Amino acid sequence: MKKSNKQKGASAIGLLLVLSTSSLVIAGVSIKSQDIISAAQNVQGIANLKQFSTALELYYSNNQTYPQITGDSSLERWEDLIEILKKEHLLASMPTRNENYDYQDLNSGQNYLIRVLLGNEESEYLENDWDETIQGFDCKDPYYCLYM
Repeated sequence: MKKSNKQKGASAIGLLLVLSTSSLVIAGVSIKSQDIISAAQNVQGIANLKQFSTALELYYSNNQTYPQITGDSSLERWEDLIEILKKEHLLASMPTRNENYDYQDLNSGQNYLIRVLLGNEESEYLENDWDETIQGFDCKDPYYCLYM
């Protein structure tokens, strides 16, 4: 009987070790998957900005000005920009999270600045963007900005 009790104890300890090790592995995978998701969202946001930049250049080619938009919030300005580009048939798809984007026309429509809020201030993508403030429009990190 004593032998049987020792085996049960060893099995319970073994089971606890397996469960705790599994928990640590799962926690590590969860943290890593969050990093991967954040990086993917950053790449998607930057790709969307480049798509909008192309649409804005086509708009300029047709109208000799960039869209001039007034709005009280970045969301209003962005949604107005989307509507203008859709009416001109210059936009095939739209980002699903519009609240992370902003557009500002500058110099009476001769320049523009567009930005997306990235999820991580430490993102390597923030090394290659416009990082200044122009006409009150802030492009410091964690915003990724394109100025044309």
